[in-house]
Amino acid sequence: MSCTTILAQERKTQAMDELSKLLRRDVRWHDEELFERTTLRHAWAMFAGGRDATGHPDELEKIQSALDPLVARPEVLNELDDPLLADLLWRKGERVAVVEVSMQVDRADVDRADRRAATLRAAGIPAFGMVIGRDWTSDDAEDAARARSIEWRIGEDTSPGYLDFRRERAA
Repeated sequence: MSCTTILAQERKTQAMDELSKLLRRDVRWHDEELFERTTLRHAWAMFAGGRDATGHPDELEKIQSALDPLVARPEVLNELDDPLLADLLWRKGERVAVVEVSMQVDRADVDRADRRAATLRAAGIPAFGMVIGRDWTSDDAEDAARARSIEWRIGEDTSPGYLDFRRERAA
């Protein structure tokens, strides 16, 4: 084989490797999106009642009104802290679960759930953080959730606080 043929073959192999990486990334993204959509549609059953706080105008207005003083201070209400950017705000009774959904729950998911719930609490709304996923990315992520009192449903494993919220009566 000539050097030109070998170089052309190497370029084709590299191009195929890159294409394969892109395809795997796209499949992971699609799987993640499907997992999140399915989880959100299944929320009513997962929480045994209650309702999506952002899906009801009266609930959303109540949350936005409570957040009004914080909106004027962008150093307080940024993307990481904004509860309206959570995957789900689920209300049962007076409490609101600030939920981050990810197939592979990591420390960043735990951090967002914690910070966004803290913002609602600062606005006077009883809220707590929660993560829902298929797996933890590491023991470190699970340890962070425990240390921060973030509730979880990971696969079939659930935290005691998740189960307590599930047992609460919907208002």
